[in-house]
Amino acid sequence: MKLQLTYYGNHILRKKGVQIQTITDEIVKLVHDMDETMQANNGVGLAAPQINKSLALFIFREPIYTEDKKVE
Repeated sequence: MKLQLTYYGNHILRKKGVQIQTITDEIVKLVHDMDETMQANNGVGLAAPQINKSLALFIFREPIYTEDKKVE
C-alpha cells in the first residue's frame, strides 16, 4: 500500500525515532509499504518519519541508471 509522505515543517521529522526491538509482522508490512511508496515516488531512500512514523527505520536501494545515465 502506498503511504502518504510527510514534508518539511512537520514536527515528526525532528523527533528521534523509537528503536525497533522486535521484527514483527507489522514491521515487515511497514517495510513492504515503505518500499512500494519509495518506488512509486522514484526514490532511493525513505525513513519512517517521512511517512509519519516515529521509528528508527530507514530503507534504501541502489540507484538504477539508464543508458543515458539518468537515475530510474
